[in-house]
Amino acid sequence: QGGRSGTQLAMDATPMLHRAQAAWRMRAVMPNPRALRFLVILREPVQRAVSHFSMLRFLAHSRGEAWAALYVRNETCDSKLTSEMDALRRCVGGPGGGARLPRLGLAPKAWHGCTATACGFHACVVSWSLYAPQLKAWMNEFPRRQLAVLTLDEFAEAPRSALQRITGFLGLRSFPRMVLDWKWDWNRRSRATRVECAAETLDALRTFFRPHVRELA
Repeated sequence: QGGRSGTQLAMDATPMLHRAQAAWRMRAVMPNPRALRFLVILREPVQRAVSHFSMLRFLAHSRGEAWAALYVRNETCDSKLTSEMDALRRCVGGPGGGARLPRLGLAPKAWHGCTATACGFHACVVSWSLYAPQLKAWMNEFPRRQLAVLTLDEFAEAPRSALQRITGFLGLRSFPRMVLDWKWDWNRRSRATRVECAAETLDALRTFFRPHVRELA
């Protein structure tokens, strides 16, 4: 509960921004799609890609998840992320695939195709950090006013302001003081489960993502 009119609200969460079919299924099936609100929180793309690979390697090596092992194999963070970045650049770089940076304005369908080409696997960690085409899939089905996009950096730097923006967008009462004053601490994991990428790899990824981050502005 918590809506301004005292009505009961239903909420759900998922990390799967890229599931384009979910958007049109919601619009087709939900009884009142115009009442839906979508809150998207984006992480800095390089951090997200490295963290995603770290999680998959943990699942493969520590938990014996066969599907994750199929993706990770014996790759390092540097080799895997660099190979995916290069494959994506060839796929979306335009005629000849020789562009230094990937083409902007990538359509959702083209993004899905290049994701499959780049790594042949649904958990293509570099591609998942190309946010614009994934957001377009939702904006093709719902008006922009039904989506609010924040970054994790905004949340970490000014959690009170971010929470107030969220409640305003969702039409909820303000969070209690205990939540507003909570000392949020993000992405703390044991060093044993983290992977390290070389500085050169991280710099190359930042260059790769930079124009796509600007596209979100």
